[in-house]
Amino acid sequence: MTARFYTDKTGTIFAALLDQCNWRQKLAVACNDARSVPPRTLQSKPRSATMSDTERDESAPMHQDDAVGEPAPQPALADAERLAKSAQDFPIRILPLENESPLTEEEQLYAEHMERYFTRNIVCDKMAAYVRGEMKLSKRDMTWAAKNYFPENPVMVRDPHTGLPVWLHEAHDMFLDEYRKYRFDSFRRTYDDYSRLVRVVCEQDKSFELTTTFAQLIWFRWAIMYQFLEKCEERQEEIKAHWQQAQSRRNQQRAAERAITGKKAKRAPLTTRFEPHMQVVRGTFEINY
Repeated sequence: MTARFYTDKTGTIFAALLDQCNWRQKLAVACNDARSVPPRTLQSKPRSATMSDTERDESAPMHQDDAVGEPAPQPALADAERLAKSAQDFPIRILPLENESPLTEEEQLYAEHMERYFTRNIVCDKMAAYVRGEMKLSKRDMTWAAKNYFPENPVMVRDPHTGLPVWLHEAHDMFLDEYRKYRFDSFRRTYDDYSRLVRVVCEQDKSFELTTTFAQLIWFRWAIMYQFLEKCEERQEEIKAHWQQAQSRRNQQRAAERAITGKKAKRAPLTTRFEPHMQVVRGTFEINY
């Protein structure tokens, strides 16, 4: 008589008897004998060249998940609480830096406007990594894309308010005209009487805090609403190559200018805006109404 034993995760013993005579009685005896032996004392049959396929499966080492009597590892309580918090979303508060003056009435209006749009998860997922410089796409790359790359390689997106198509670089210029550079800046630059450093905090999550400016908050609000970050991520290699080509041409121009004048050329501005030409028309006009 030949008996094979199998053990599942709960330690239950299964036996298959190949002998067909008195199999019920022999099965009961075999199971009783097997239960009296601790599971870890059961040794697999030595591997040999003449093993059958079935015996090879039986003698394979047991996976760590199949170990009998070992409970699965449980995450720590702190990790469980952190995962539960990350699954939720909470509002944010914009506060001045410690030991600084309170927000002015105008700054308070901007803060309330940003607090209605941003949440803790939006700041963490779509803004904080760029502000801290943790992404391959830098703030310089995004500024260059908005002012130089996309005007030459236009991309159309949907306006979040009307749903109508709009060119991405034109949407950027529209917001820049409305807020000016002192209130619309991808960098964390401060301007007197316009934009200063503030803290973005969450009362429900004490570990969350981000130092930024009103100008940077307004800029990232636009970038998220108009899918600017996604478009830049899709074309980041092209944007970086476009910037390098522009810098190479600029360096050649500087070298030629210095060879002619003998003076060091002035640094070119990062962005150049198109200024419409104004034409003076002389004469008299008559308005009838």
